[in-house]
Amino acid sequence: MNRYFTRKTAPADVVWNWSGVRPLHDDGAAKAQAVTRDYVLELDEQGPALLSVFGGKITTARALAEEAMEKIGPLLGIEPRCHTRARVFPGGAIAGFDRYLAQVRARWPFLGEDRSRRMAHAYGSQLGEMLHDVHDEAGMGTPLGAGLTEVEARWMHDCEWARTPEDVLFRRSKLGLHMTAAERDAFAKYWAAIFA
Repeated sequence: MNRYFTRKTAPADVVWNWSGVRPLHDDGAAKAQAVTRDYVLELDEQGPALLSVFGGKITTARALAEEAMEKIGPLLGIEPRCHTRARVFPGGAIAGFDRYLAQVRARWPFLGEDRSRRMAHAYGSQLGEMLHDVHDEAGMGTPLGAGLTEVEARWMHDCEWARTPEDVLFRRSKLGLHMTAAERDAFAKYWAAIFA
């Protein structure tokens, strides 16, 4: 990494790390790079029905779920009515981001340029639900660091199933990357006091 950046980085500079594992289906390819990224569904009807899913990726999750229901649904007495491929994700019902961002800034000017952009990107049309009773900065609640406030932290807990400080700071957002160690520690204490 240090070959590409002017500022040299050492292990002590690492705030957080993440890795992902992509399960690949063994299609007999000689090299891992050549293995298909598609998923394979295998239905075993010997005894109780068992559907195994091999491979796949997050971007195909909806298509995979529909195909899985087409295979296993009839065995469960369920007629699959697949319609998720065209369904808008929560918060995605906006007619264009720039127009929506202008509406957000007009309705909640106290959010400022950076925070309004971040929150509009993160929550989309759900931002109105989060901030329905907020009329000024004081209504955002306790500032928790990196633009995160009590209102947003409570939303993540109540509506996005965040259960730990790491869920909020690194999984639902990447705000922990913009906080000091002291701010992350203070947030963890806040979280424990409110939600423990």
